[in-house]
Amino acid sequence: MSTAVVEGPMPCPPGDLDQLVELANRVFRPHGGDMRREYPLLFDPENSENLRVVKLDGRIVSHVGLSIRDASILGFPLRVVSVGAVCTAPEARGRGFATVLMQDAVAHSRANGCSLMLISGSRGLYHRMGAVNLTAFLKCRIPANSVPPVAGAIKVSPAEEKDIPLLSQLYQREPVRFHRSAEDWHKLLKAGMLMNHEADTFAAYDSGSLAAYACVQRPTSDSPPRIGEYAGSRAAVRLMIPWIAKHYSAGSVEITLMPRDVEMQVLLQNEGAAFEHQPFGGTVLIIDVPAFFAALRGLVKERFGGPLEISTDENRVTFRLGNEETSWAPPSEITTNVFHGPPNNEKTNSLHEALRLIFPVPLLWYGLNYV
Repeated sequence: MSTAVVEGPMPCPPGDLDQLVELANRVFRPHGGDMRREYPLLFDPENSENLRVVKLDGRIVSHVGLSIRDASILGFPLRVVSVGAVCTAPEARGRGFATVLMQDAVAHSRANGCSLMLISGSRGLYHRMGAVNLTAFLKCRIPANSVPPVAGAIKVSPAEEKDIPLLSQLYQREPVRFHRSAEDWHKLLKAGMLMNHEADTFAAYDSGSLAAYACVQRPTSDSPPRIGEYAGSRAAVRLMIPWIAKHYSAGSVEITLMPRDVEMQVLLQNEGAAFEHQPFGGTVLIIDVPAFFAALRGLVKERFGGPLEISTDENRVTFRLGNEETSWAPPSEITTNVFHGPPNNEKTNSLHEALRLIFPVPLLWYGLNYV
């Protein structure tokens, strides 16, 4: 009786990329669609080292896809790994392949300098490894006939490849963002996808100059058009909304506010918009605690100039201020407290007040970088 030969975890051999895409389409697009076209940052031959797979008798049967990108939070750089297209062939399930691949994904990402992992899913598999759900954003719905509380006229049109240098310049000014190359921009605009939905990107011009852009999920029978990424003038984005509603013949437009976008929040509050909490589109985990806090050391100093000491190990961070001390552990608790803020049930003292000044830190929003 022959024994099945298991290979991996391992990077997807470039010659097996078609086979991997076939598996992803079988699992995620059984009724049609092409994961390679929809997620060009992931299913790219140049990204094969980050497509982690298990083979069974020479065939790829399980996969965890990684997209590794530099990012910045309020000007402080860190490296982030986005995880997507996690799948196992039906005939190979129940053998722990996905668990082993996720463990491999963490090790591989850390070896490549990543300290934060964004996972496009909320399976028990991710929670067991410590990833958490976070509700760190706001959204609201704007009626198509509402009058913007800002004056001005803009010209809106679909964004084209020639617009990419200007789109990139607007995105570069965002305080919480991925570092997105011109090549990434070309691939993402061509794919026409935003957060797992077909989408369009529109550009707003004011007196001939690009003032803003908005990436919009196309409406469905049960949802309005949704702005899931924007950059540039917030007033110009607001002026785009009636045009977007008319373009799709929609009665309203939903918008997710970009991380800590106080300007857009105030603008919409002034016209009586009602906000709802918007969860992050998946789960989040700080996978390298020392590296993460090293990356944000400058942010901590800017927010609190006192003699705060921070020490870390693989699973814990400890804060000391004078004779006061507190620790957060494990990484799931650290992740929650960093992006939601310190728990309110802690004893109020000078250290707790200092931590309330520092945290929460804005969380990255996927936008076009969703995988």
